[in-house]
Amino acid sequence: MNVEEREMYDFANILIHSAGTKLKQEHKRSVIKVREKTSQMDLVTEHDLLIEKLLVKAILEKYPGHGILAEECQTWASSDLSGYTWVIDPIDGTINYYRFGKDYAISLALYLGEKPIPDPVVENC
Repeated sequence: MNVEEREMYDFANILIHSAGTKLKQEHKRSVIKVREKTSQMDLVTEHDLLIEKLLVKAILEKYPGHGILAEECQTWASSDLSGYTWVIDPIDGTINYYRFGKDYAISLALYLGEKPIPDPVVENC
């Protein structure tokens, strides 16, 4: 991991914590609207869309030349995946989030071409 990638990692870490705080607030204060995507076990909530939009907006403001591969809104997907590409699952475990309010995560990964940029903590173990 080079210095630039370390800065991207730090940015992502702050962004994920901010999005997580927003998600917890939304879960507490609103009724969650949900719809099926492909089946009863493949759901999307308005919170999925909210968090994805928040992440995409922040990433593109900071790194306008980067690609985005987002689970919910394919309109943001980039066809050029040769450079840096952010891969987003805004609520990984939507059913757990919707039904139980626990055991879910915001997933964000960064790739350069086809190779993931490793977590510096895991990389140094």
